Amino acid sequence: MIAAVLCTLAPLARAADLEIRLTKNIIYDIASDSQNRKYLELRSQVKRLNPSLSHFDVAHDGDSITVTFGFRNGPDRAELRLIGSKHDFYRMAMGVRLAETLQALTRADPMVESLGVETQGNEVILKLRYAGEFPAPTAQKAPPPPPPETQPEPQPPPPEPAEAPATPAEAEVEVKIQAVAPPAPARPVAETAAPPPAAPSPPAEPSPADEAAEAWDAARREDTLQAYVRFLERYPDAPQADEARARADELRENLAYHQALRRDTEEVYRAFLDHFPESSHRAEIEARIQAIEARRRQLTAERKAQEAEKRRRAKAYAEARKLDTAEAYRIFLAAYPDAPEAAEAKKRLRRIEEDDRAFAQARGDERRLEEYLGRFPKGRHREEARREARELRRRRMEADYQRAVDQGTEEALAAFLKAWPRSPHESKVRKLLARLRAPPAPPEPAASEPVAPNEAGVLRAAWVSRLPAVDGNPSDPVWAQASELEVDVAPSGRTLRVRAVHDGERIALLVRWEDPTRDALYRPWVWDPARNAYHQNEQADDGLAVAIYGDPQIQDPCMLQGRDLEADMWVWRAFWSDLSGYASDGRLQISRTRMPRSNPYPSRDGSGQLWIREEPDVGAYPWSFFVPVEFQGSVVPSYKPSRAAGSRADVTAKAVWAEGVWSVEMERRLRTGNADDVELVPGKAYPLAFAVYDRSEKDRHSTSGVVRLEIETRR
Repeated sequence: MIAAVLCTLAPLARAADLEIRLTKNIIYDIASDSQNRKYLELRSQVKRLNPSLSHFDVAHDGDSITVTFGFRNGPDRAELRLIGSKHDFYRMAMGVRLAETLQALTRADPMVESLGVETQGNEVILKLRYAGEFPAPTAQKAPPPPPPETQPEPQPPPPEPAEAPATPAEAEVEVKIQAVAPPAPARPVAETAAPPPAAPSPPAEPSPADEAAEAWDAARREDTLQAYVRFLERYPDAPQADEARARADELRENLAYHQALRRDTEEVYRAFLDHFPESSHRAEIEARIQAIEARRRQLTAERKAQEAEKRRRAKAYAEARKLDTAEAYRIFLAAYPDAPEAAEAKKRLRRIEEDDRAFAQARGDERRLEEYLGRFPKGRHREEARREARELRRRRMEADYQRAVDQGTEEALAAFLKAWPRSPHESKVRKLLARLRAPPAPPEPAASEPVAPNEAGVLRAAWVSRLPAVDGNPSDPVWAQASELEVDVAPSGRTLRVRAVHDGERIALLVRWEDPTRDALYRPWVWDPARNAYHQNEQADDGLAVAIYGDPQIQDPCMLQGRDLEADMWVWRAFWSDLSGYASDGRLQISRTRMPRSNPYPSRDGSGQLWIREEPDVGAYPWSFFVPVEFQGSVVPSYKPSRAAGSRADVTAKAVWAEGVWSVEMERRLRTGNADDVELVPGKAYPLAFAVYDRSEKDRHSTSGVVRLEIETRR
C-alpha cells in the first residue's frame, strides 16, 4: 500500500518577490514593434526566459506601451504590468538609469512595487514585489487509497503532511511516496483455529465538515486576506466559501485602495478603477482624479502665463537696451519693478543719469569737462564734451592772446608763447616780440587786406552726374562735390551744416547738426500692468523742417512778421521717416485775411491779426495710426507704415544718428507737376529756412534766418 503527500499551489499570506528576465533586444523590440508584428516571437522568447509565466502581452497606444506578465495556478491568477512611453523602454534597452526607469514603469500599477534591476551581460533582471495574492506552494493530505478485496491488516497511521516550501515562486508539485511493509504470510488452518486477540480500534477522525468549520473559525479570528485565501484553497466547496470569497475580495480591494492613496497619482488611481470597477471607493477615487486633473490644468495655465509674462518682459527689456535711454529704462522699471533684469536696468539707468548730471554740471567749465571725459571716457556726451572743451580752450587762448597784444609788453608776449607754444597766433606773437626786441624803425603805413565777399547765407546746389543714395550716409563721395554752408539756429545755439546737389532732374539736401541724444519715439503706446492696458505716452521725437518760399524777396522767415507768406514744407521726423522712408510734404500759408481751417495769431510788428494754415499735400500718407488691442511689448509704436501716394510721396528722406550727430538726407524732383509744390529751376535762386526740433513739436523749435538757395546750371 502506498501513501502520497501532494504539494499544491496556494496564495501567499504576504507580498511576493519576483524576478522577470528579459534581454536588451527584447526590450528594444517591445518599444519599436508598434504594429505587434514580432509579438509571437517576443512571447516565445520571454516565456523561454521565464518558465513560470502563464501568459505575456504587449499593447501599444500611441506613444504609450503596456506590458503584462501573467502567473496562473488553477483558477487563481496574478498579473504584473509595466506602463510607460517608448522613450522609457528605449532607455532601459540602452541600460540608461535602469532603477529610475523601472520605478517609472511600475508606478501605474497599485499592486506592484519595484525593488531594483540588475544586468548580466545582455540580460536585464527586473526585481518586483507583488502586493496582492500570488500562487505559492502549501501542503494537502492525499485522498485515501481504494479499499482492498480482502480485509487488510491494520495499517499504521499515514505520515503527517510535509511542510510547504518557503519560496513564494515555487510552482512545482512535489510528490513524496512512502512505502508500507507487506502483509504477513497466511497461517495454516490449524494455527488459525483460535481467533487472535482483537486489535484496539483507532481513534475516530474528524469529518471534513468539522475540519472546514474549524479552519473557518481560525480564518475569521485571523481576518486577513492570506487567511481567507488559504481557507478557500483547502475548502473551495465548504458552506463558508462564498462568505470567505466576499471577505477576501473586500480585503484585497482595501489593500489596493490604501496603496493607491499612498502613491497618490492619477495613473495609480486609474489602475485601481480598472482592477475594481465596482469599488465602494469609486466616487472618492474619481474625485481625487478630478482634483489631480484640475491641479494639472491650473499648473499648466500658471506655467503658460508665467512663460508669456517672461517673454513680454524679455522683449520689453530688449527694447529698452536697444534704445539705451533713461526714459526707456524708466518705462521698463515702471512696468517690471521686480523683474530679474531690473537690477541691470537700474544700474544702467543710474549710469546714464550720472553721465547726464556730470555733463550738465561740467558745461561751460573747461576743467570740469576734462574731468568728465576722464570719468566717462565712453559717456553719452563725450563728443559734445570734447567739442565744448576745445571751444572753451580756444576762447581762453584767444582771450590770452588779446590780453598779451593789448598789453604789448615783452613779458606778456613771452608768457603767451610759453602758455600756448603751438597756437595759431604763434607766428604773429613772435613777430611782435622780435619787433619789441629789435631797434626801433620808422613806421610804415599798414597795407589794407582784401575782404572776401560775404556768402555765408548762400547755399549752392552743385550739379552732379549722379545723386547720392538717400540712406543718411554723409560719407558718399558725391557730397564732397558741393560746398558746405553753416547755418545757426536760435535759440538752441546749434549750427547746421548743409550741402545740396542736383542732376537736372532731382535735388538732394544733406543737413547735419549735433544732438547728444537720439530721440526716435513719437507718442508710443506704453503698457500699464496695473490696468492691464496701454496708454499713449507724450514723448516726441527729433525733427527737421525745410521751408522753400515762392516769393524771392523774403528776408525774414518768421511766420508772424506781418505779411502774407506761402512755403513748401518738407518735414523729417526721426520716427515717421525711419518708419516709412518719406518726409512729410505740405504747404504753409500765412495771410492777413481769414482762411478756412486756419488759426489766428497776432503779428509780431503789431500790424494786426494773422491767419496760419498748415495742410499736407494731396495724396495718401506713408504711415497710419495704430492702436494695439492686445499685449505686443512694453513699448509699441503708435504708427505703422502705409503706402504713400500722390503729392505726399514727393519727398524721400532717411537719417542716421551716430556719435551725437544727426545726418538727414532729403530728395525731391525739381519739378513735381503738382500745384501744391514749389518748382525749382536750375539757374534760379529761392529763399529757404530751417527749423530744428529737439524731442519736441509744433512751436517748440529753433529756427534759422533766410538762406538763399542757388541751383547751378549744368557745367
